[in-house]
Amino acid sequence: MVEGRVLLKAADELECRVKRIANGWESELRINIASLFPPLMFSAILQSFCEHAKGTRIKLMSEALTGTWESLKEGRSDLIIAAGTGPSGGGYQSKKLADLEFVFCVSPNHPLAQAKEPISNSVIKQHRAIVVSDSTRAMPARTVGLLWGQEMLAVPDMRTKHAFQVAGLGVGGLPVLFARSALDRGLLIEKAVEEVHPTDQIYMAWRNGDSGKALKWWREALGRPGVVQTYL
Repeated sequence: MVEGRVLLKAADELECRVKRIANGWESELRINIASLFPPLMFSAILQSFCEHAKGTRIKLMSEALTGTWESLKEGRSDLIIAAGTGPSGGGYQSKKLADLEFVFCVSPNHPLAQAKEPISNSVIKQHRAIVVSDSTRAMPARTVGLLWGQEMLAVPDMRTKHAFQVAGLGVGGLPVLFARSALDRGLLIEKAVEEVHPTDQIYMAWRNGDSGKALKWWREALGRPGVVQTYL
Protein backbone atom coordinates (compact mmCIF):
# COMPACT_ATOMS: atom_id res chain seq x y z
CA MET A 1 0.00 0.00 0.00
CA VAL A 2 2.74 2.45 1.01
CA GLU A 3 4.80 1.67 -2.08
CA GLY A 4 1.70 2.16 -4.22
CA ARG A 5 1.06 5.63 -2.75
CA VAL A 6 4.69 6.57 -3.28
CA LEU A 7 4.52 5.48 -6.92
CA LEU A 8 1.26 7.37 -7.46
CA LYS A 9 2.74 10.51 -5.90
CA ALA A 10 5.85 10.23 -8.08
CA ALA A 11 3.68 9.78 -11.16
CA ASP A 12 1.59 12.84 -10.24
CA GLU A 13 4.72 14.93 -9.70
CA LEU A 14 6.12 13.80 -13.06
CA GLU A 15 2.85 14.68 -14.77
CA CYS A 16 2.84 18.14 -13.16
CA ARG A 17 6.45 18.69 -14.17
CA VAL A 18 5.73 17.75 -17.78
CA LYS A 19 2.77 20.17 -17.78
CA ARG A 20 4.95 22.96 -16.43
CA ILE A 21 7.55 22.38 -19.11
CA ALA A 22 4.81 22.33 -21.75
CA ASN A 23 3.56 25.67 -20.40
CA GLY A 24 7.00 27.20 -20.63
CA TRP A 25 7.99 26.99 -16.95
CA GLU A 26 11.33 25.36 -16.26
CA SER A 27 11.34 22.37 -13.92
CA GLU A 28 14.48 23.88 -12.30
CA LEU A 29 16.18 27.27 -12.38
CA ARG A 30 19.81 27.47 -11.25
CA ILE A 31 20.80 30.86 -9.87
CA ASN A 32 24.43 31.59 -9.03
CA ILE A 33 24.85 34.57 -6.69
CA ALA A 34 28.38 35.90 -6.23
CA SER A 35 29.70 35.30 -2.71
CA LEU A 36 30.13 39.03 -2.07
CA PHE A 37 26.37 39.33 -1.50
CA PRO A 38 24.79 38.41 1.87
CA PRO A 39 22.72 35.20 1.60
CA LEU A 40 19.43 36.87 2.61
CA MET A 41 19.73 39.82 0.24
CA PHE A 42 17.34 38.28 -2.30
CA SER A 43 15.02 36.50 0.14
CA ALA A 44 12.03 38.76 -0.57
CA ILE A 45 12.28 38.15 -4.32
CA LEU A 46 12.70 34.43 -3.73
CA GLN A 47 9.61 34.35 -1.52
CA SER A 48 7.58 36.21 -4.13
CA PHE A 49 8.70 33.79 -6.84
CA CYS A 50 7.80 30.72 -4.78
CA GLU A 51 4.30 32.12 -4.27
CA HIS A 52 3.90 33.01 -7.94
CA ALA A 53 5.39 29.95 -9.63
CA LYS A 54 4.93 26.97 -7.35
CA GLY A 55 6.54 23.84 -8.68
CA THR A 56 9.65 25.27 -10.36
CA ARG A 57 12.61 24.23 -8.28
CA ILE A 58 15.16 26.93 -7.45
CA LYS A 59 18.76 25.85 -6.98
CA LEU A 60 20.90 28.56 -5.41
CA MET A 61 24.66 28.46 -5.83
CA SER A 62 27.50 30.78 -4.89
CA GLU A 63 30.91 31.36 -6.42
CA ALA A 64 33.51 34.09 -6.30
CA LEU A 65 34.81 36.58 -8.88
CA THR A 66 35.31 35.01 -12.33
CA GLY A 67 33.89 31.71 -11.10
CA THR A 68 30.38 33.16 -11.14
CA TRP A 69 30.66 34.14 -14.81
CA GLU A 70 32.33 30.83 -15.67
CA SER A 71 29.37 28.89 -14.26
CA LEU A 72 27.12 30.67 -16.77
CA LYS A 73 29.45 30.19 -19.71
CA GLU A 74 29.82 26.48 -18.94
CA GLY A 75 26.09 25.90 -18.47
CA ARG A 76 26.21 25.16 -14.74
CA SER A 77 23.84 28.03 -13.98
CA ASP A 78 20.94 29.70 -15.79
CA LEU A 79 21.11 33.14 -14.21
CA ILE A 80 23.94 34.84 -12.34
CA ILE A 81 24.23 37.93 -10.17
CA ALA A 82 27.84 39.05 -10.25
CA ALA A 83 30.12 42.05 -9.91
CA GLY A 84 32.17 43.42 -12.78
CA THR A 85 31.83 42.98 -16.50
CA GLY A 86 31.69 39.50 -17.96
CA PRO A 87 34.33 37.68 -19.99
CA SER A 88 34.84 38.18 -23.70
CA GLY A 89 33.48 35.75 -26.24
CA GLY A 90 29.78 36.50 -25.96
CA GLY A 91 27.13 33.81 -25.66
CA TYR A 92 25.27 35.67 -22.93
CA GLN A 93 23.32 38.84 -22.22
CA SER A 94 23.73 41.05 -19.18
CA LYS A 95 22.05 43.99 -17.50
CA LYS A 96 23.50 46.36 -14.93
CA LEU A 97 21.53 46.34 -11.68
CA ALA A 98 23.37 48.76 -9.39
CA ASP A 99 26.70 50.23 -8.31
CA LEU A 100 28.68 48.55 -5.54
CA GLU A 101 30.60 50.75 -3.09
CA PHE A 102 33.57 49.56 -1.01
CA VAL A 103 35.14 50.79 2.23
CA PHE A 104 38.59 50.02 3.62
CA CYS A 105 38.08 48.49 7.06
CA VAL A 106 40.19 47.31 9.97
CA SER A 107 39.47 45.92 13.42
CA PRO A 108 39.74 48.45 16.28
CA ASN A 109 42.51 46.21 17.64
CA HIS A 110 44.52 46.21 14.41
CA PRO A 111 47.65 48.41 14.22
CA LEU A 112 46.20 50.33 11.24
CA ALA A 113 43.29 51.48 13.41
CA GLN A 114 45.63 54.17 14.77
CA ALA A 115 47.34 54.96 11.46
CA LYS A 116 47.38 58.53 10.16
CA GLU A 117 44.93 59.10 7.31
CA PRO A 118 44.85 58.83 4.41
CA ILE A 119 46.86 55.63 4.64
CA SER A 120 49.33 55.08 1.82
CA ASN A 121 49.84 51.82 -0.06
CA SER A 122 53.37 51.59 1.35
CA VAL A 123 51.92 51.45 4.87
CA ILE A 124 49.05 49.11 3.99
CA LYS A 125 51.32 46.57 2.31
CA GLN A 126 53.15 46.04 5.59
CA HIS A 127 50.04 44.28 6.88
CA ARG A 128 48.31 41.07 5.84
CA ALA A 129 45.45 41.40 3.34
CA ILE A 130 42.38 39.18 3.51
CA VAL A 131 41.36 38.34 -0.06
CA VAL A 132 38.65 36.19 -1.59
CA SER A 133 39.89 33.32 -3.75
CA ASP A 134 38.54 33.15 -7.28
CA SER A 135 36.45 29.97 -7.68
CA THR A 136 37.08 29.71 -11.43
CA ARG A 137 38.10 26.28 -12.68
CA ALA A 138 39.41 27.05 -16.16
CA MET A 139 39.24 30.79 -16.84
CA PRO A 140 42.04 33.12 -15.68
CA ALA A 141 41.64 33.84 -11.97
CA ARG A 142 41.40 37.36 -10.53
CA THR A 143 42.82 38.68 -7.28
CA VAL A 144 41.22 41.82 -5.89
CA GLY A 145 42.53 44.10 -3.15
CA LEU A 146 46.10 42.82 -2.97
CA LEU A 147 49.16 45.06 -3.27
CA TRP A 148 52.40 43.88 -4.87
CA GLY A 149 54.52 42.08 -2.28
CA GLN A 150 51.79 42.12 0.38
CA GLU A 151 51.24 39.08 2.57
CA MET A 152 47.81 37.61 2.07
CA LEU A 153 45.32 35.20 3.57
CA ALA A 154 43.02 33.77 0.88
CA VAL A 155 39.51 32.78 1.96
CA PRO A 156 36.64 31.13 0.07
CA ASP A 157 33.99 33.88 0.28
CA MET A 158 33.15 37.41 1.40
CA ARG A 159 31.48 36.24 4.63
CA THR A 160 34.75 34.66 5.76
CA LYS A 161 36.74 37.73 4.71
CA HIS A 162 34.39 39.91 6.76
CA ALA A 163 34.69 37.64 9.81
CA PHE A 164 38.48 37.49 9.64
CA GLN A 165 38.79 41.27 9.34
CA VAL A 166 36.52 41.70 12.36
CA ALA A 167 38.84 39.27 14.18
CA GLY A 168 41.82 41.46 13.26
CA LEU A 169 43.55 38.85 11.12
CA GLY A 170 44.04 41.24 8.23
CA VAL A 171 42.80 44.29 6.33
CA GLY A 172 41.13 45.14 3.06
CA GLY A 173 38.15 46.62 1.27
CA LEU A 174 34.65 45.35 2.00
CA PRO A 175 31.40 46.05 0.18
CA VAL A 176 29.41 48.61 2.17
CA LEU A 177 26.46 46.20 2.41
CA PHE A 178 28.71 43.70 4.21
CA ALA A 179 30.56 46.18 6.41
CA ARG A 180 27.69 48.49 7.47
CA SER A 181 26.49 46.51 10.49
CA ALA A 182 30.01 45.90 11.86
CA LEU A 183 30.88 49.58 11.36
CA ASP A 184 27.74 50.68 13.22
CA ARG A 185 28.57 48.37 16.14
CA GLY A 186 32.22 49.38 16.30
CA LEU A 187 33.48 45.95 15.26
CA LEU A 188 35.22 47.53 12.27
CA ILE A 189 36.62 51.00 11.65
CA GLU A 190 36.55 52.65 8.22
CA LYS A 191 39.91 54.21 7.33
CA ALA A 192 40.60 56.72 4.57
CA VAL A 193 43.23 55.53 2.09
CA GLU A 194 45.19 57.30 -0.62
CA GLU A 195 44.15 54.81 -3.30
CA VAL A 196 40.38 54.36 -3.02
CA HIS A 197 38.82 51.09 -4.18
CA PRO A 198 36.89 51.91 -7.37
CA THR A 199 33.13 51.54 -7.46
CA ASP A 200 32.14 48.24 -9.04
CA GLN A 201 28.97 47.36 -10.92
CA ILE A 202 26.48 44.58 -10.23
CA TYR A 203 25.14 42.67 -13.22
CA MET A 204 22.69 39.91 -13.85
CA ALA A 205 23.42 37.73 -16.87
CA TRP A 206 21.88 34.81 -18.72
CA ARG A 207 22.75 32.75 -21.79
CA ASN A 208 21.54 33.69 -25.26
CA GLY A 209 18.47 31.73 -26.29
CA ASP A 210 17.24 30.89 -22.79
CA SER A 211 13.61 32.01 -22.63
CA GLY A 212 11.79 30.02 -19.95
CA LYS A 213 9.09 31.74 -17.91
CA ALA A 214 10.94 31.32 -14.62
CA LEU A 215 14.06 32.98 -16.03
CA LYS A 216 11.93 35.77 -17.48
CA TRP A 217 10.22 36.30 -14.11
CA TRP A 218 13.55 36.69 -12.32
CA ARG A 219 14.96 39.00 -14.98
CA GLU A 220 11.93 41.27 -14.68
CA ALA A 221 11.94 41.19 -10.86
CA LEU A 222 15.65 41.99 -10.55
CA GLY A 223 15.53 44.55 -13.33
CA ARG A 224 12.93 46.79 -11.71
CA PRO A 225 14.44 50.19 -10.82
CA GLY A 226 15.88 50.29 -7.31
CA VAL A 227 15.14 46.67 -6.38
CA VAL A 228 18.77 45.71 -5.86
CA GLN A 229 19.97 49.21 -4.94
CA THR A 230 17.77 49.23 -1.81
CA TYR A 231 19.98 46.56 -0.26
CA LEU A 232 23.29 48.36 -0.92
